Amino acid sequence: MERRTKSGSSLAVGAIAAAVSWSGAAHAQDLTLSVEVPTTQVADWPFDVTTTWSTDAPRLLSVALIRATDCGANLRAALELDPTGLVVIEESVSGAGTRVDDVTLVRRGSYLACAYLYSSSDPAAPADLVAQSPWPVRITRYPGSRPTGIACGDVGGPRDITHVRAFAVRCKRARRVARRWGRATDRDAVGAFRCRTRGRKVRCTAAEGRKVTFRLP
Repeated sequence: MERRTKSGSSLAVGAIAAAVSWSGAAHAQDLTLSVEVPTTQVADWPFDVTTTWSTDAPRLLSVALIRATDCGANLRAALELDPTGLVVIEESVSGAGTRVDDVTLVRRGSYLACAYLYSSSDPAAPADLVAQSPWPVRITRYPGSRPTGIACGDVGGPRDITHVRAFAVRCKRARRVARRWGRATDRDAVGAFRCRTRGRKVRCTAAEGRKVTFRLP
């Protein structure tokens, strides 16, 4: 009699365990997350970071690009691995979806894309799900960063800026730097660029060998 009771009890415990196990599996299937980046991109050129998710309840989605070999347990851990990492998004999501974010990196190196889904608002709490890109994106030097640079034309304006040249940046960025310099009251700096005027020539430089030069009348 005791043996049959014990056997019945074991069956009940087994049934409960199976139900819990099935419930956990179903919950895991409701949570999916992936993030993708290109394999190679030129510094200072925009590229797409594509994040896809599904969640059974509203959660916080965070995505970051870090120079590391793994993503860590949460966004805070990722930024401890790379304090200069770029946080792409931190937004609440629900259901299933895909988003494409336009990102620009200026420092060369290999960046891993890391995505996190949280049900907690505590940034130190482990994420419910962590995903990393199948490969890092390798940021390389601009192919036109030869000593002569690239001719980018004129921007004119009140100071009649001409002969814009770009070194390790795109012409669009170079012309923007020149225009901002022409409108600025403090012309020693334009964003990340430090500028120096010598006669009719202006030279603005930034990290990673980036440089913009132009001329005045």
